[in-house]
Amino acid sequence: MPSFFPQFAQSGAARKTGAFLLPGLTFIVMSTFRNSATAFVAGTLTLRMGARASSSSRLKTWLERVIGGAFIGLGVKPALSKQ
Repeated sequence: MPSFFPQFAQSGAARKTGAFLLPGLTFIVMSTFRNSATAFVAGTLTLRMGARASSSSRLKTWLERVIGGAFIGLGVKPALSKQ
């Protein structure tokens, strides 16, 4: 099954388990750090913007329009696709 097994794992290699585990663990560690950083930044921005938005109805209206526009934009592509 050439499409299932990665190309860096040689069939005649002595340490086949390591050829699968090392890249997999590296991916897990890097993804954990990246996702944690993304969650931290998003949480910080949400707290700061939430405090400002609750005190300013103008900012709240602007944020709702931007988020609504993003959702509309994300829906336009699937709606217009021919598949």
